Amino acid sequence: MAVADGGVKQVGPSPKGIWKPDQDSPFYIDVREFHGDYEDLDQVKLLDDGRLDHRINVITDQCSEEAKHSIKSMGGKIYFTKKGRSAINKVEDVMSKRYFNNTSPQDTHEKVDKLDSILEKIESGQEIEFHEFETLIEHYDHSDRAEEGYEAMESYAQNLETVENTEAINLMRARDFAQVYGFSPDIFEEKLESYFEDIDVSEEYIRMQQAGLPEDLSIDNVLSGIDYIHQLHEGDGESDADQAELDDKIYLRAVDEQKSWI
Repeated sequence: MAVADGGVKQVGPSPKGIWKPDQDSPFYIDVREFHGDYEDLDQVKLLDDGRLDHRINVITDQCSEEAKHSIKSMGGKIYFTKKGRSAINKVEDVMSKRYFNNTSPQDTHEKVDKLDSILEKIESGQEIEFHEFETLIEHYDHSDRAEEGYEAMESYAQNLETVENTEAINLMRARDFAQVYGFSPDIFEEKLESYFEDIDVSEEYIRMQQAGLPEDLSIDNVLSGIDYIHQLHEGDGESDADQAELDDKIYLRAVDEQKSWI
């Protein structure tokens, strides 16, 4: 296994593997680009060796817990390649797949093939991934195809056996989609009501949570909020996992009351 340490230095005006999409974005660093023979390697792992002064987003195969903490504590994100996803949590997996799906160039035929594959999964009762549900939203978010999209989302909800944090986000988006285009949101609301039923906090507490939410409640930032919750509750105990799940629900309830998903 090849190892890359955390000491990435500015070596010129536009060093390979480091870029800034726009003025307000953090720098992106693709650790793989610092190994000319990357394709011949097993994996590249980012280690924590040095001090981080700015928010950065990193693309890597693997990342030490120390480096992960350093990056995320500054508000940065880590996107893991397929090579390293077996060792990450669910939200990190969702964020990574979403990043690569959104940054991979696709022609019209590839987009159609991808949509067809997603619809076939739903029709056969298979689960679809978060970024695949996002593809449904993006494809059908216009009036002339809305009914077809609604039917696919309705089938998705019917197929769900369990609802966790990312599935709840999908249901919120489907509910708002249904309301915008004049369809019944009942199945999505029923699933969400069941998901939130064990929350026992006051509306005042929810409003306090909303006060701490960022102004930009993008999907990426909502996922980062869930990821942060799970960082706070990292541990081996079942009580940590249970508390993280409850805090997810409180957080998503606060977000849902403030955010328009469509």
